[in-house]
Amino acid sequence: DRDRGSGEDAEEMAHGLMDRRHGPLVATERRADLLAACLLAPRPAFDRMVARLGHSVYDLAHAFGMTQAAAMLRLGECTGRPVRLLRGG
Repeated sequence: DRDRGSGEDAEEMAHGLMDRRHGPLVATERRADLLAACLLAPRPAFDRMVARLGHSVYDLAHAFGMTQAAAMLRLGECTGRPVRLLRGG
């Protein structure tokens, strides 16, 4: 899926910018997801899309070509709503 690939590419670029030796891997993963979300969905564009689509993480992820995890984190950051991202093991 091309859209999902661009989100994964942005997350990998974020990992390249962050030194994994600082902090636990979970914190690094979250920071990388957040940076990828910022790269793929600048706040003004994201805010406009939230006004149009609402808080559907699936729809926002699809609109910006990002993972649902990245869309969830971006939604929390832009709206100030608390979010929790759970990853399967």
